[in-house]
Formats: sequence, structure tokens, C-alpha cells
Amino acid sequence: VARKRAYEHAGQALEIDPEAPLPFAVLAVLQVVDGRHEEALASAEQAVALGPSDAEAHAALSLVLTFGGRHAEAVAAIETAMRLNPSLPASDRMIAGMAFILNGTPERAIETLERARAEAEKIAMEYLERTLADLLRGGPLAPGKALQIARQVADGLGAAHASNIFHRDIKPENILFDENGCVKVSDFGIAKI
Repeated sequence: VARKRAYEHAGQALEIDPEAPLPFAVLAVLQVVDGRHEEALASAEQAVALGPSDAEAHAALSLVLTFGGRHAEAVAAIETAMRLNPSLPASDRMIAGMAFILNGTPERAIETLERARAEAEKIAMEYLERTLADLLRGGPLAPGKALQIARQVADGLGAAHASNIFHRDIKPENILFDENGCVKVSDFGIAKI
């Protein structure tokens, strides 16, 4: 379902701007995942033709060439991508590492992957232990307390919905409380965006 939507979104983006390289790069990645290598190569080459200075287009081409067994060309494409954007996302650096290994230069793979790991964004989140499920194990909630919690959950979901994020897994285990009793809606793992 998600891949089908990704194809649809790329198609819609191309309807809006048929000269944009990114939708072709996205199509190339989708097509190589689906084993449609000739189409993937055509899409990736079109992405590079439309965006010769677009790092994502060159990274997509590298992925397609890597899976097509054209490892030297894949290395050239990913090197171009890294030259255009020295801070390529981790997923693109994984492609680079794979291309370097398959091309017989594992030391370049190690260097690229270690640099990606060193530069990776770190995420820090507060640690919350208490859940609504824990609270409910103690018996029914007083109506006022239940209403207070429900309002905070609704406010959190309302903020998410305002950003077109739909949780889709609200349950007592995903409602957390901080040390002040403030409600936090957690686990957006299957959210629809």
C-alpha cells in the first residue's frame, strides 16, 4: 500500500512539474525495489539529466547501477552525489558503502560508513514510565480525572491532525504521563501521514 502511494505521489509530482528530478529519483528507487531494472535505470538517468547538480538524483542512479551489477559506474555516481552534498543522508551513505564494497574498495566503504555514523543525528527523548494502562490497573478513574486525561489526549491528537498526521493506534499503553501528570501521546509507529 505504501509503495503504491509512493508511485502515485511521484506521478502527481511529475504532473505538476515534469522537469523536476526528484520524482524520477523516487521512481527509480521504487522500480529497482520492484525488480524493474530497465525502468529504474531510465528513471534514474532522467533524474540526473534533469538535475545534474542534484545529489539525490545521482544517489538514486548509484543504487540502480549497484543492483544492476555496474559497480564502477555506481561508485562514480555516488562519488558525484557526495561531492554535490557532503552531508548525504545515512540511507544514501549505505548505498555508497554497498557500491564501494562491490567495486572492490572496502576501505572506502568503511570510511564512508564511519563518517556517516559520526555525523548521524542523535535523537534524545524524555523517559516516561507511567501509562494510562498502568493507571487503569488500579481501577476505574474518577470522572473528573478521566475527562482531564481525555481532553489532553484530544489536544495532542488535534495537534497531530493539524499537521496531517493520524496516529491510528490509540490505546492505554500509548498514553504516557510525565512526572507532573501531563499527558503525552506516544508511538506514532503506524501513523498515517
